[in-house]
Amino acid sequence: MSQHLTPLEVVECLVAPLRELGKIVGAHEKSPYGWRSGSSWRDAGDLPPRANRRLLAYATARNLPLQADHLIWGGDWSEIEALARSIGRAMPAHLRDKHFPRAQVAAE
Repeated sequence: MSQHLTPLEVVECLVAPLRELGKIVGAHEKSPYGWRSGSSWRDAGDLPPRANRRLLAYATARNLPLQADHLIWGGDWSEIEALARSIGRAMPAHLRDKHFPRAQVAAE
């Protein structure tokens, strides 16, 4: 598995879980779940441009370390984990299980 996070996964780590993102960006509460899948307009894990702009404004207002590059390219696990730690957050368990499945099996 890759240790590279999609833009959506970075947002989940640095801004808010999916269940809160719709409200933050002014979209339907279930819209962020659809961003996990690709469409004819964007790849899986990419966010719509309007959501990106609103997320950057939200993050800036709250001194969160989200950068525009994260919304375009995503980020390396270790980089995003360090940023999350710097704001007192832990990496979401579902992302750890997705990106490090052997660690999950070893723990069992």
